[in-house]
Amino acid sequence: MATELNGNTLISIRDNNGNQVNVIPCNGCYGVVAVAPGHVSTANSTDVALLAEGVFTGVWEEVTNFGVLVITLKSDVASATNGLVIQFSSNGTDVDSVDEYTVMADTSNSCCEQ
Repeated sequence: MATELNGNTLISIRDNNGNQVNVIPCNGCYGVVAVAPGHVSTANSTDVALLAEGVFTGVWEEVTNFGVLVITLKSDVASATNGLVIQFSSNGTDVDSVDEYTVMADTSNSCCEQ
């Protein structure tokens, strides 16, 4: 079955149990989008509130087998400009790339990395 969305053709596939998987265009290619149970990192998670000027520094973690990373946080105050910094490394020592985000006050935020 194929349908149109914003000028793109969406193809629906169903497994033997009737669960739907969508095939969508992304950056000129087609990819399968499926929802699977997530993994929550115990090494890079905390529920401890940060004090003013506080910093949470995680540890390098192997994520090669994950297609999408979702970072979720909640804050009652705004971060510094580009105060959420996510670093990527191919060897766990040298930073290969950095993504930065500004967190707004009184929000729950999620950002995805692919």
